[in-house]
Amino acid sequence: MTHPLFRTEIFVETAFERRFQSMLRLAWHKRSWHVIVADPGSGKTMGIRDLLKTAGGRSVLAVVTPKNNDDEQALGDQIYTALGLPLRGHWSARKPKLMGHLHHYGAECLIVDDAHDLSLEHLMFIKEVTDQGRLQYDHPLGLCLVAAGRGATIPLHDTLWIIDGAGPDAHAEDQDAKTKDRANGKEPERQTVQENERASMTKTVETAKEPVQTSTSPKCTFSRTVIPIALERFTESGITLVECPLCGRTRSLSPVKGILRFTPHEPRKIQTEVKGKRWSATGKTDWDVVGGQ
Repeated sequence: MTHPLFRTEIFVETAFERRFQSMLRLAWHKRSWHVIVADPGSGKTMGIRDLLKTAGGRSVLAVVTPKNNDDEQALGDQIYTALGLPLRGHWSARKPKLMGHLHHYGAECLIVDDAHDLSLEHLMFIKEVTDQGRLQYDHPLGLCLVAAGRGATIPLHDTLWIIDGAGPDAHAEDQDAKTKDRANGKEPERQTVQENERASMTKTVETAKEPVQTSTSPKCTFSRTVIPIALERFTESGITLVECPLCGRTRSLSPVKGILRFTPHEPRKIQTEVKGKRWSATGKTDWDVVGGQ
């Protein structure tokens, strides 16, 4: 916000900013991928600026989605500038070196503001760079796509799971209503959703809206998060038990339509030692089987 007397921007750590920055820090420390959606003017950009000042160095980089330019070079140049590197040479020569620069300078998380303006070319470029980081440098890179959305407008994706307010419970209530309509001889209105080619980029979809009081018990914020474990690796291990990296609760999971997603659960309140073989990312940069003999 702008101070009314000094006419300068100041950062106010509101409840929204604390939740928003906690999501950014989760992506940074866990090297995980998130899409964060909040109302326009809610303070997303100010929160990103404050985090950059706190992080220091180049461990966290932030760029703004290029406007009216869908070319991958436009986004790549933004990342080069965030690293403080010159834009000399042809893009075809600079592009393969970008992940090497990110690895060299110790970049651990990339934040893309105004992500609702990302083109498919931008998203494919991000995936190409992060894949190169894992394969060539064993360097996982956290990613936060920060988008603006209001009301029924959902940027980037077809389905939005809300971590504040009604969220998944409201989804269940809608399904119950449809079931009742069919029982009464009514056919509920069908909604057609265009297949989204960007869905392969999604790891987590979140919102940072102000909380709404509900009568249901609060769910752990890791509920419904996609687990980034290769399905072949998960199946061959023979281990289906997965540990929540936030609260420590374990669940036996199985892929649905090729996606491994942590089931909704309440936060684990009693912190006892977790035993037995299980998939875990607690204190690690990647998922692996731990525990047991």
